[in-house]
Amino acid sequence: MSIQYQKISHIIEQQYEAEQQFLQEFAQGNYTVKNPLIKQNP
Repeated sequence: MSIQYQKISHIIEQQYEAEQQFLQEFAQGNYTVKNPLIKQNP
């Protein structure tokens, strides 16, 4: 019998990573009011 360690990131860390990915994608595009960046929840 052994003990296994599993690191689960905190929800704040998960939110930060998601925001950074979103901001990186947003910075690469040319978005306007008529051409917005629309993301759906996965």
